[in-house]
Amino acid sequence: MKIDYSKLDASILEVIQRLSPAQFFQIEASLFKETGEFKAQLDAKPGAIPADQFRIIDRRLKALKKAGKITFLRKGWVLK
Repeated sequence: MKIDYSKLDASILEVIQRLSPAQFFQIEASLFKETGEFKAQLDAKPGAIPADQFRIIDRRLKALKKAGKITFLRKGWVLK
């Protein structure tokens, strides 16, 4: 079963747009404050533990970078 991360990706892009350049810890903190979807998605995953949260965010950042939507500069993540 493939998980749909489109809502999470949109939330990440919104945070990066607002905080640009955004550090990883700022993105992670903003996602947990603002969106219940990410927590719900993580809770729905069988065997998920809190340590998985930062890994999921990191993988989504890498996927968005590969898709050409964001890039990483010395100061943090920015939109392309």
